[in-house]
Amino acid sequence: RYTSETFIQNQFDPVRKIENRKLFGSGVRMKLSEKNFIGASTFYELETLTNNMENNDVRLSTYLQLDFDVSEKIQFLTTTYVQPNTKQFTDFKLSTESQINFEITKNLSFTNTIEAIYDTYPAYGVKELSYRLQNGIQFNF
Repeated sequence: RYTSETFIQNQFDPVRKIENRKLFGSGVRMKLSEKNFIGASTFYELETLTNNMENNDVRLSTYLQLDFDVSEKIQFLTTTYVQPNTKQFTDFKLSTESQINFEITKNLSFTNTIEAIYDTYPAYGVKELSYRLQNGIQFNF
């Protein structure tokens, strides 16, 4: 029911003026049901913003991952993270990504995804809340 997890990430996001964000960490994940999990970890973050500002932080991370079938042909998936800075809990990032898949055939689906990110200390000139909506076609081999 419990498993350990270790992760490494390298990210950039020109819209949010993140030139590069590297992080690595580890934690524990608990299985709530067959496809649903909750997790807690600690990670080190090195973030370079486009104005050459650097953030070197240790953050906590908790997440909830849910995956369930709405019907035989519709699947809903969502993952939400809350990541406070260990030195200043008012400095936190909250992100959620939710996707709904509509099965067209056994191997082909239409997808609709929304991602929302809230950062209490974003790069200069960037709003605290950003979001992205994406539609797509998914083919599974």
